[in-house]
Amino acid sequence: MSFIEMVDILKRAEYDGKHGPYPNSNVRKAKNMAKVVRSLHRNFGVRRSKDQLRKRWSNLNLREQDQYRTIKRVLQKREKRLGTSEDTRDPLPPKEKQIPTPQPEDVEEGEVYDVGEIVTTTGDVDVVEEETHFTSASAQFLIGEIMVCNHMEGKVFVFPKETNTAHVILRPTITKPLKKVSVCLRSYTDLSRPYTTFSLATPGKDNAFLFYLQPPNAFYMHVNQEATHFKTDSETLDWRHICVTWDSDTGVIQLWVNGKLYPRKASMKGSSIAPEVSIVLGQDQDSIGGGFESVQSLVGEISDVHMWDYILTSEDVKKALYGDFHGNVIVWKSLVYEIKGEVLIQPKL
Repeated sequence: MSFIEMVDILKRAEYDGKHGPYPNSNVRKAKNMAKVVRSLHRNFGVRRSKDQLRKRWSNLNLREQDQYRTIKRVLQKREKRLGTSEDTRDPLPPKEKQIPTPQPEDVEEGEVYDVGEIVTTTGDVDVVEEETHFTSASAQFLIGEIMVCNHMEGKVFVFPKETNTAHVILRPTITKPLKKVSVCLRSYTDLSRPYTTFSLATPGKDNAFLFYLQPPNAFYMHVNQEATHFKTDSETLDWRHICVTWDSDTGVIQLWVNGKLYPRKASMKGSSIAPEVSIVLGQDQDSIGGGFESVQSLVGEISDVHMWDYILTSEDVKKALYGDFHGNVIVWKSLVYEIKGEVLIQPKL
């Protein structure tokens, strides 16, 4: 099951079950989300204890109050064991005129049981969050947080051969048009032909924010279809750290290569980049998510991809060069991505 399919399932408003439409579509959403979580567990080996889950959700609550309140209570699978512990003993009989609460029989680890309250732990005190509805935004946020466990710190994407299929899709959350953008990444290749490392496309603009390199010393920065040429030092057979910033207010584009700032230029003053982005590593998009040509593909390695929705200072770029400054739109160590075609994940050497 792909991420697109996962999110698409959770965006639907109504669901039909074996016995007709569900009276409460949120219940079906919860069950589908459980399948998503189990699928991620199988594919990425994500397993956490109850205490770890509580701590994780508590941390999310501190960072993202609004989104956290939409995530449902996550229950651990009830293990069969001897004794009558607090977790496994039979529930007390209901009081007179009291409607008994149904109990989960065999809830898989990471499964969502019902629409209701969320319990986290702060110290020794359980904190109960208010009841709320589960939305597609919650699903995307939860998927992203689960993928954090497969972070890319100390790793690289390897594109081993020329092809028009191998690429990596990045899935940031962007909710408003971008008027200021900064992107940094490292690349390593021995190509002597033109190639692409970072391609951001939007509806109607396949080159909304594109890194297009032409060895030995040409770098073309595309912003909303307009290309700006930079003459750089000749490439050497080594890792290159590239940072680019673009400010819509002035149109100024800044290019740093291995910490060196090249003469600034300007492009597309007053425009903005639409929030409906498609971001691809290793290929040049000629249409949203496609239109690849093997002669523009990367054969080599990419690492440390970060993106910000503001303009980096020279000090920020210096920190990023040494791995001490991380993006707020795309963060390499907690990357949400999907690999297509022959792309490998390897340790960075």
